[in-house]
Amino acid sequence: MDLLIIAITLFLAYVFGELFFRLQYPRVLGQLVAGFLIGIPFIKKLLFANGTPATFNVLSELGIIFLLLLAGMEVNYWRLSKTKKESLLVAIFSALVPALLGFGLMVVLGYSYLTAFIVGGALAVTAEGITIKILMDLKKLNTKLGSIMVGASILDNILELFILSIILIFVHNDVFALALFPIKISLFAVMTYLLFKIVPAILHALDNEPSEMRALSTAIIVGLFIASITSFLGFGTIIGAFIGGMLLKFSVKKRAEEKKLLKNTRLIAFSFVVPFFFVSVGLNFDFGAIVASPLLFFLITVVAIVGKIGGVFLVKPFTKLSFDQLHFLGWGLNARGAVELIIAQIALTNNLIDVQVYSAIVFMAILTTLLFPLMVKHFIKKKPQLLH
Repeated sequence: MDLLIIAITLFLAYVFGELFFRLQYPRVLGQLVAGFLIGIPFIKKLLFANGTPATFNVLSELGIIFLLLLAGMEVNYWRLSKTKKESLLVAIFSALVPALLGFGLMVVLGYSYLTAFIVGGALAVTAEGITIKILMDLKKLNTKLGSIMVGASILDNILELFILSIILIFVHNDVFALALFPIKISLFAVMTYLLFKIVPAILHALDNEPSEMRALSTAIIVGLFIASITSFLGFGTIIGAFIGGMLLKFSVKKRAEEKKLLKNTRLIAFSFVVPFFFVSVGLNFDFGAIVASPLLFFLITVVAIVGKIGGVFLVKPFTKLSFDQLHFLGWGLNARGAVELIIAQIALTNNLIDVQVYSAIVFMAILTTLLFPLMVKHFIKKKPQLLH
């Protein structure tokens, strides 16, 4: 049955992805719609009668790992270093403003401070995997705005980890976990430094007989290995996958070999594992929950969108970016649907939030994720010079 579910998922992701591509929309939008289709109650009950298969969840996590691995391999680090100031400012303001607005909204609505903190945290973070995939599809990853968006998304991971750490403290009633956070950050920094010294030397020693298959196998092993290390440290797999991509980029000396490696990695990623990540985002959507509490859905979604865009606009006095560029960045960082769903799921499972709040967070994550590719298409059509 698991194999059948995998086959059906890939088929629907492919069909809807190609349909949206022919309509001149990013394929990711079609894959999200495929997730919605599978998530329709009677279809979901038919396919996932015994719950979501572990294989499906593993493929979904591999999807985000491969996305960030590719991002690490494709990003122009010279441009990324040139935009580090803008990335830091955008990351701070685009997270802080929606977090504060979300916290305030829930307090005004009469919810507890803990619930308000969880909602604020879910509104603060960004789904970097979705943002990066759309930028890749549009070949805009290495533009100035693309670099700022990637930099801000990676910095955003630190915030995500901090929020998750605090929530897990309430779950396990373990204040010691928060005290360990700075130590983990230090270990992470040391590990990254050592990897950049050791891994390129090892890969160079193995490079006596160039082979496309060996290069691809090496890329997959490096990505999974480093993602596993960062996951063990409590930082999740996303940062590790991105570092793995960076290591591979710096380790491959010949441009021709780098292009082949990128091409082969993209093929296996986008044809097999990545669709599962986007389908799983759509699969989390609960249609019935909208009817139960429409006002809560509306308010949380509005605060999420206004908070992100408004937060990015606050960067204006500190940067030379135009309002149009900031507007685009605001929409780009609005996409959610990854860690915020994990935050919501952990909180719901441990009775830290109720079903209505959980469903509202999921609805917000799905809607903001859907809006980003539509807004990108709008910006490219109206003001194509923004992304050069």
